[in-house]
Amino acid sequence: MSAEPLHVLIVDDSALMRAMLRQALRDLGARGEAPATRDEAREALGLRGGHTDVDVLLLDLVMPGTDGLTFLRELRAHAHLQDLSVIMVTALQEDDRLDEAFAAGANDYVTKPVRPTVLCARTLHAARLTRAGAA
Repeated sequence: MSAEPLHVLIVDDSALMRAMLRQALRDLGARGEAPATRDEAREALGLRGGHTDVDVLLLDLVMPGTDGLTFLRELRAHAHLQDLSVIMVTALQEDDRLDEAFAAGANDYVTKPVRPTVLCARTLHAARLTRAGAA
């Protein structure tokens, strides 16, 4: 994998969860970016410019307004985001919601409360896939 640090985008409605995920990623040596709004996330993902340097997206499944599945479907409609690895972050244990997430284009998921070692291992694996163009 490239020597360049991983760039991970965190989209979660909880400021506390964003901070916890950023800390775990910092311990991994990754750059965790946690925009406060979905519009800022869209900007970071290049929805207007057609390019992004994000390696992995950590996306909360359940959020007010536009939920994670709707946001994911929006992203997958853009050609430059087809290979972006997306890890859903969820407190839900419902198989049908996870099936929906995978059908919408998610690559993996982690459950809350998030264990930092699991998050880091899955993020590294996802970044390898993105950088190989095989997400």
